[in-house]
Amino acid sequence: DIEVLMLSDHLDEPCLQKLADYEGKKFVSIQKADVKLDETEEEKKRFSKIKDMYKPLTDWWKDSLTDLTEKGAMKDAGVKVEKVEISKRLTDSPVVVVTSQFGYSAQQERV
Repeated sequence: DIEVLMLSDHLDEPCLQKLADYEGKKFVSIQKADVKLDETEEEKKRFSKIKDMYKPLTDWWKDSLTDLTEKGAMKDAGVKVEKVEISKRLTDSPVVVVTSQFGYSAQQERV
C-alpha cells in the first residue's frame, strides 16, 4: 500500500525535507525522477524489454529537445534536458516533466 500526502502550501516541502521520515516510513516526492515502486521480477523483465524497444524513440526525443533548448528557440530559457525515458508511473497522460533527484522542485523554483 502507498499512502499519499497532498501538499499545497509553499512551506510544506521544506518542512518535509527536514523531517525525512515518520514512524519508520520515508517521505518520497513523486515529482523526483528516481522514484522506486515495488514490482515483481516478471514486471522488471517486461519493463526492460519495453525500454529496449523504445530506446530509438527516447534517444530521438532527447536529441530533438536538446537541440531546441541549446540551439533553438529555448536557448535563452536556461532549460536543460537531462534524459528522456519510458515511465511506469503514467497511465492517462503521454508525458511528464520531473525534477532530477537532487534538483529543485517546481514549488522551489517558484519561490
